[in-house]
Amino acid sequence: MKHTLLPVLLLGFAGCQHVPPTFIVREVPVSSTNSLDVIRFPSSYKGYTVGRRPDVSNPALMHEAHILYVRETPDRWNLQPPAAPMITPALSAVTPDATFAPLPVTEQQQLELKKQQHLNQSLAEQTQRFKQSADVLLPAVQKAVELSTLMQQRVQLLESRLRQLEEGPRRTSPTNWTGLGSTNR
Repeated sequence: MKHTLLPVLLLGFAGCQHVPPTFIVREVPVSSTNSLDVIRFPSSYKGYTVGRRPDVSNPALMHEAHILYVRETPDRWNLQPPAAPMITPALSAVTPDATFAPLPVTEQQQLELKKQQHLNQSLAEQTQRFKQSADVLLPAVQKAVELSTLMQQRVQLLESRLRQLEEGPRRTSPTNWTGLGSTNR
């Protein structure tokens, strides 16, 4: 049993052998127009003035005023693609990435775009004419509102006067008509 177990274990361990991944590294020449700032963003530092202060860990010590420099952002790689794609012999057979290429425009799309631009321009002109008309009509509308409120006030005044006139003779009229004498005998 030991003889059969040993080859099985050896085959099992041989199957677990780890193969490191292979990387293809190409050297890209950095021309004089491409500085390192195009490839990496540099770190940014900021200086802070610290005044005199006692040491936190030892009150018998005092620190003199000085400038404390802090790295605000570390340097990092520039992940934006270059403005002009770099063509190397290894990549010349590869088609360009479609995500960075503009979409093709057909004649029908160009005609539709011109039609939309024309409609947009006419809509802007109509809006301008409407605004001018509204500016002209606005004082007339305000005057009509003023006249309407004035007419409502006058109608209310006339209604109140009419009620007073209707109620007035009833209060002053005599209730006994027999005392005045009648001519129909």
